[in-house]
Amino acid sequence: MSHDLARLRRANSILATSDYGPISPRPDGSHARYQFFFSEDLWTATPLTDSDGNPRYEYLCHCGVDKQIHAPDCTGLTLAAVKFIPIKVDPTLHNVFVLCTWLPPPSEQAWGDLYGSFRYYPSEGRYVPISMNGHTVKLPYPPFDDVARRIAVAIKDYFMNKESREAEFDKMVELREGQKTRDYTPPQNSKFINNRNRLKDAMTLNAHKPGTRGSVSYQTVSGIPILSRPNPLVESQLPSFPDYSAPVAERPLIEVAQ
Repeated sequence: MSHDLARLRRANSILATSDYGPISPRPDGSHARYQFFFSEDLWTATPLTDSDGNPRYEYLCHCGVDKQIHAPDCTGLTLAAVKFIPIKVDPTLHNVFVLCTWLPPPSEQAWGDLYGSFRYYPSEGRYVPISMNGHTVKLPYPPFDDVARRIAVAIKDYFMNKESREAEFDKMVELREGQKTRDYTPPQNSKFINNRNRLKDAMTLNAHKPGTRGSVSYQTVSGIPILSRPNPLVESQLPSFPDYSAPVAERPLIEVAQ
């Protein structure tokens, strides 16, 4: 047993002095961020509640707890505090060595407002088991030195690559959001493209060449396009508008062909 405890202390010393890159091995300067613990030594306190979920209280004074007969100099019941009971941190773990991480203590004010006293306040913080991919990191025996070193290297690699993974994710989100703001380009076989091509067959618009889709159009002095050889597909679909600004017998001045 003493041999196992010595091996556990060496492994925890390796974890406490390892270089974790972006994170500190001792967040508060005192407690190691990662340590192995025997599962039967991981205990905590939890508030005691009734069947309806309401907290149960105990009454505190300088005589003690739940005293019905007080000392002559006692001023009586002075404080109602939530009652706590000790429990294992993880009741599913039995006789194994668990990798844990240190958590800082909660706010004193929040704790006092919630529970009414500081009897069970974890002023030194607490260690909780680490879960990776839904599985607790545990061993049936105290970790050897090389196991502790490999764990330290794996933790460092994770946090060293975490920034690059987050940057890659942010870039992906930025590109996706940028894609939403771009002009929508419909597929070539879409109804929109087909209708647009039919219109381009029939008339000249902005910088498009007349007859882009195979027709020949003529431009009159008034600037209104006149179809000379329209696409039969759209001939029956597009209305014809006479050029009221030019004589009926006017001949085209400019001929533009593909």
